[in-house]
Amino acid sequence: MATEYFIAKVYRQHNSLVIVVPQPVAIALNLRVGEHMVFTWQNSEGRFKASKFKPEGVKDAGDSEHTNKQD
Repeated sequence: MATEYFIAKVYRQHNSLVIVVPQPVAIALNLRVGEHMVFTWQNSEGRFKASKFKPEGVKDAGDSEHTNKQD
């Protein structure tokens, strides 16, 4: 079985590092603007995982005020 991979560039925005999520990854995870992600890793096994995450009390992405849409 072939493994797919995507390369993402890391940018600096103020004091943070920003990774652009490639479109095929965003589609596979059904990501939308304003949603959260969680990143986990296991150093002993060299494994890394990224997945969607919804913190308690957070509105859905469609209700987010942090979107790039202009009225």
